[in-house]
Amino acid sequence: MGTKHLAELIATVNGKLFILSAFLFFCGIFLSPPVVRFSIKLLTAYPLWIWRKINRLISSRPSFFLLAVFIFIFNSFSAFANILSGFCVVLPFIFALWTGLNIGIIIKKESDGIAAIVALFLSPHAFFELPAIWLSMAAGMQIGLAAMNGKQAVFDQFHFSLNIYFYLILPLLCIAAAIEAGLFYWANKKSHDIANND
Repeated sequence: MGTKHLAELIATVNGKLFILSAFLFFCGIFLSPPVVRFSIKLLTAYPLWIWRKINRLISSRPSFFLLAVFIFIFNSFSAFANILSGFCVVLPFIFALWTGLNIGIIIKKESDGIAAIVALFLSPHAFFELPAIWLSMAAGMQIGLAAMNGKQAVFDQFHFSLNIYFYLILPLLCIAAAIEAGLFYWANKKSHDIANND
């Protein structure tokens, strides 16, 4: 896709909904401490289960390629689910809050500090991954809002959202997965080297 077409595609994204997605995401993160403190299992079960699976994969010391593919596929499915949720109108708004809540729960369980949240958003992969996720949420919201204009408007918006997914979201997630896998791989190798030296 050329630069002109890419610019036209970006122009189809509703900036206000993108900002709203980010806002709801941050609200979810800052709602996570009381959820963890009061051990609300209905809300903590899923993110902690996913985190255990990821930790198990990382501890098995997978190759860089396998780790990157896993991260990319997981995030790609999540982003596509955000878009499809638009057919249920209110779900994208709930998913935006819920995604932030899930990440906040994991951070709270693992580190229990504001510094960890800051570190997350300053991580190199976050600059690509988070905008991609917010884009998918905004695309889902646009589909939901299009429902007010009839069935045809919904499917037209879904078509635009698919273009955003394939030409914007997936490339961003691919870059993010490569960076994140590289960081995990380097950290694993470093800890392994230290253990061998000891």
